[in-house]
Amino acid sequence: MYIYNLTAVIDEGVFEAWQQWLAHSYLPAVNASALVDNVQIMRVLDSTERHYAIHHEISSAANLSAFLEEKMPQLLEEAAATFGEKALFFGTRLMISDEGDI
Repeated sequence: MYIYNLTAVIDEGVFEAWQQWLAHSYLPAVNASALVDNVQIMRVLDSTERHYAIHHEISSAANLSAFLEEKMPQLLEEAAATFGEKALFFGTRLMISDEGDI
């Protein structure tokens, strides 16, 4: 299992608009791709600003690559056009390891 963690840093001034974009644009587009098995939105607790971790659970390396090449660029471009520098993102690719893999 693979995780693509997208960390979002959201300016307070656009937070409500970002929530709407996340619910009505981002999540429907991710779910429609059929490349992501599950998405979880988590607030980062050890930050005074609005930081969120968006976890995308993906079953295969091929689906992870396809998601990052086919979907993420257009979603990040849409976010940049909508929010500019008031919503910043960075992604991390992760793989769930068994104890024997560590």
